[in-house]
Amino acid sequence: MTPRQRQILRRLIVGDLLWEIPDSPYFSQYNEETGKTLRVHGDRINQLAELGLIAKVSAEQKLDCWQLTTHGRQLAGSLLKGQKKSRKRNTAASSAG
Repeated sequence: MTPRQRQILRRLIVGDLLWEIPDSPYFSQYNEETGKTLRVHGDRINQLAELGLIAKVSAEQKLDCWQLTTHGRQLAGSLLKGQKKSRKRNTAASSAG
């Protein structure tokens, strides 16, 4: 899995929204924390779907969105835990120096 794909999963587990843009090769990922929208290439989304980490949710009268599957939620949760441990190690190392 690429770093960008891991970032997409981490952002989805904390509440970001991923929307399909009609007639475009890109998707829109709305960052809940900053209120900004990121552009994500459709190939990355399709790869995550093929791995069973995200699934398309169709909605009548609305844009289709993508959500984490149970497997994707577990993986994204472990990515977040690993990220927090890494930050603690980096903070402790800089404090010791």
